[in-house]
Amino acid sequence: FYMPAGGTYVESGYLAVDGCDSSPDFSVTGSVNANVPGSYVLTYTATDAAGNSSSVTRTVEVTNTPPVAVAGADQSIDCVIGSADVSLNGSGSYDADGDDLSYLWTLNGSPVGNTAALDISLGANTHVLTLTVSDGIASSSDDVTVVVIADATPPVITLAGDNPFYLAAGDAYVEAGFSAVDAC
Repeated sequence: FYMPAGGTYVESGYLAVDGCDSSPDFSVTGSVNANVPGSYVLTYTATDAAGNSSSVTRTVEVTNTPPVAVAGADQSIDCVIGSADVSLNGSGSYDADGDDLSYLWTLNGSPVGNTAALDISLGANTHVLTLTVSDGIASSSDDVTVVVIADATPPVITLAGDNPFYLAAGDAYVEAGFSAVDAC
């Protein structure tokens, strides 16, 4: 007999037949903890008025499929000055048994959030965040890597006109102009 963890075990019933005793005594030993996955053995014993007895066992398998954590795709953010605001989403995580999930985001082992979505500000570096989801019985984890790249490229300046620019003594200088482009 199989049942999902967290459910309620309901006895399927039992019957004893004895040719000489219409109402033998019954006993059931063992128990089922429906919240803890594992194998549980129940022993059913019937004893008639003559003291004859027989026993059978029922194995109850309490099962749980661990949830699956999905932390999302790795991210790379370029041209950051200071820090970058990053949004992560673990709502793709699931539990095949349909159990409710709890969420825990950690960065370097320290908790940083406890919902499916996480908004966090990260400085320039490579950061590995871990999402752990739990169904109350089992858990699983998934990592997402966020690379934050600081703006370290100077702008490029382009001069308009000749360079070098030759100016005769006494002539007025007129700036030809310039342009500046920054990749970030």
